Order: sequence, then structure tokens, then C-alpha cells
Amino acid sequence: MGARAWRQAGDAYKKVVDEKTVSAGAAQWYAAKAGDQYLQAGDAAAALAVTDQAIAKGKSPQIPAALRVKGDALAALGRAAEAEAAYNAAK
Repeated sequence: MGARAWRQAGDAYKKVVDEKTVSAGAAQWYAAKAGDQYLQAGDAAAALAVTDQAIAKGKSPQIPAALRVKGDALAALGRAAEAEAAYNAAK
């Protein structure tokens, strides 16, 4: 799959995250899926944005998969300390 296809898949998942009626847990799950797609497309900033958006929707606990993708995005952006904090929160 090429970068364009990965991005389109990420955009499809992000549409669910943007829905007002989706639960916080579901938003985080879809954000993790979207973030994975954006990372495959080489767009770490988009992956971070979608996971942050979904995590902000809910109270705790956060879905570990969303925190892992957030950590991956932060690591790809060279923000190692923040990535480590996200990975630790995912445990």
C-alpha cells in the first residue's frame, strides 16, 4: 500500500473520531487505527493530532493502543521524553 492509500485509510478512521456521538473509548480506538495509518503514510504530525484529539475527548482510563500510537508519533517527531511518557502511560 502506498502513502496515499495509508493516508486515505487514516482519514476514514479519523471521521469516526470527529463524530460527536462516538464514545470516548471508541474515539480512542479509532484514533489508534487512524494514527497507525498516518504513521505508515509518514505523517507523524497527523498521527499525533488524531490521538491527542481522541484522548482529550475522554476521561481516564485512556486506551493503551491510543497512547502507544501517540508515543510512536512523538518518537517519529524526535520528542523522545514525551514519547517515553506516553509509552509508560500505556502500560
